[in-house]
Amino acid sequence: MADGDYERRGARDAELARFTKIIRSVARHSCRAPHESQKGKDKMKILVVGSGGREHAITCRLSRDEEKHTLFCAPGNAGTAAIATNLAIGAEDIGGIVEWAKAEKPDLVVVGPEAPLVKGLVDELKKI
Repeated sequence: MADGDYERRGARDAELARFTKIIRSVARHSCRAPHESQKGKDKMKILVVGSGGREHAITCRLSRDEEKHTLFCAPGNAGTAAIATNLAIGAEDIGGIVEWAKAEKPDLVVVGPEAPLVKGLVDELKKI
């Protein structure tokens, strides 16, 4: 190997080691008991809009809070079904989400995908 090959290999190995350290750190903190700083916070009714990995991660983190918030996902996925109530409302069904929000009055709505944002979901929810 030429000297340049050894340098590139060393840089690649260092980057791989850094990435592995980050992944291990994330894995240690995923879906475990709540941290001491979360104690004493109020319980909330929370709707997470979307069905992807981003929404699963958000729901997973919210489920770790000590107050055990009431969590709903629209539409959610198999992973969120274990930690929240999945709703039979599509993420882009603005009317369906707004109607559900009027009836259930969630304290917080987290919109994961961009499409509902572009279609004006937040604007409609502000009108409630």
